[in-house]
Amino acid sequence: MNDHFLVCWIKNGLYIPAFLIAVGLPDQMAWGLTMLSILMIFDFVTGLAASAIIDGRSAITSKRMIAGATAKMLVLLIPIILIVAGRGIGIDFESYTSGAIYILVLAEAYSNLGNIQSFRTGKRVAEIDAVSILLKRVRNLVITTLEKIK
Repeated sequence: MNDHFLVCWIKNGLYIPAFLIAVGLPDQMAWGLTMLSILMIFDFVTGLAASAIIDGRSAITSKRMIAGATAKMLVLLIPIILIVAGRGIGIDFESYTSGAIYILVLAEAYSNLGNIQSFRTGKRVAEIDAVSILLKRVRNLVITTLEKIK
């Protein structure tokens, strides 16, 4: 595997907020996505460090790294999907999208802090699955919106 693959993956992920600013996304939301992207990169790095300490360096494989980076990019798509869907159907999802971004930013901050604690103590910290909670709420929002359209 090329050593620059991960760097390119992360760098390209940061183009998403720049694109959203260019298409007229409100500044606060664009900054929130930018901070989310940065926290995801930090989480990836702190997660690697914690795994190296807890599980040993041999547990860190390119397959697991690619899966982790892909998972981060998919999570970043949640608010982007809400923005695009809202604009596509002419419904203002800004408050829902902002809420989703705030939840994801807090979840990434929590994960970073947990990784740092794990690195320092050598023990895993319990994670909160904020993404599953958020996805359930987003799906309920879509169902409610579809029912209103009927």
